[in-house]
Amino acid sequence: MLESGHDEATTRAVLEEAELQLASEAPLETAPSTAEQFERTETTSASDATATVPSRTAWQLVQLSFERTFANPGLIAQYVLASIVVMGGAFAVGALGYATGNDSVFVAMAVLAVVTGIVLVMVNALALLVTVVNEQRFSYWQAWQASWPLLWQFLLLSFVSTVVLWLGLVFLIVPGIVLAVYILLAQVVFVKEGHRGATALARSTELIYGAWWGTLGRLALLMLTIFLISFIVGFVEAFFTGDAAELVLSLVSILLQLVVSIAMLHLIYAWYLERVQLVGTNNPSPSTVKKFRIAAWVGAVAILFFPLVIGATVFSQLNDARERAMEAQEMMLEQQLEMEQILEEEGAF
Repeated sequence: MLESGHDEATTRAVLEEAELQLASEAPLETAPSTAEQFERTETTSASDATATVPSRTAWQLVQLSFERTFANPGLIAQYVLASIVVMGGAFAVGALGYATGNDSVFVAMAVLAVVTGIVLVMVNALALLVTVVNEQRFSYWQAWQASWPLLWQFLLLSFVSTVVLWLGLVFLIVPGIVLAVYILLAQVVFVKEGHRGATALARSTELIYGAWWGTLGRLALLMLTIFLISFIVGFVEAFFTGDAAELVLSLVSILLQLVVSIAMLHLIYAWYLERVQLVGTNNPSPSTVKKFRIAAWVGAVAILFFPLVIGATVFSQLNDARERAMEAQEMMLEQQLEMEQILEEEGAF
């Protein structure tokens, strides 16, 4: 007997009953949603950037990008299927508007098809980026679901990148090419580190700084490889005639372009990991971020005023042409009057 007056069996029964009651009152664990899985994966993968990554030559990096691409045929199939559905859906909406026979409906449906197509293409590209950057820890369809909350920030980053590149290309093209290499990693930085807009561009620039030529060389080698593959496909295409053969080869060409998109992302991500290992995981400097923000605003203003400048130029040229035409008409009228006067005086020309 115990001092409390209860034997050991009674005490054990009371404890078991208390444990069961606590277990029944405890909240049940629910399966995490796709967004929660992505957040957990993003947090886990952010620490992977500091892991030891072997330094690779340009050719080794290109080989690695294609090896990782073909190592996951399921991702290729899902990306190709999603691309077909996206483009086919946009085309179907436009065709439906055309079938109505109403011009207003057709225009409205065409605009809807274009806008919807652009949004879905961007989501498709972002889903592929999320899948590659997170090293395929979850399926491509889960990446699609996780991409929607990031879409508007991704569109903003794409717009800022385009504006900055456009501003660089205006100044004799060369600055635009330089900037294109420096901001190559911006989208990977956006998904991997969570930086947005000008901050992502600044972070990419600081990662590429000191390795601009190396980055350009790796891109050039990949593009050369792609060009050789495309040349082989085009060479084979020359030996086939007929609509069926052309259709098959066209599909092969489209498939090749989609596969190349995956390989390009693998190369960019592998290069990002190497640069992070050398540069570190620090945030970009405020001065660099400020420069990109200024460039983005200047570029945006320039894009807004560009149509006005073009319109004013065209209007000025049209006005000059109209004045020259009026002057020519006056000269012809004067010559006609002179000829008529000669005819009256001499009776012949």
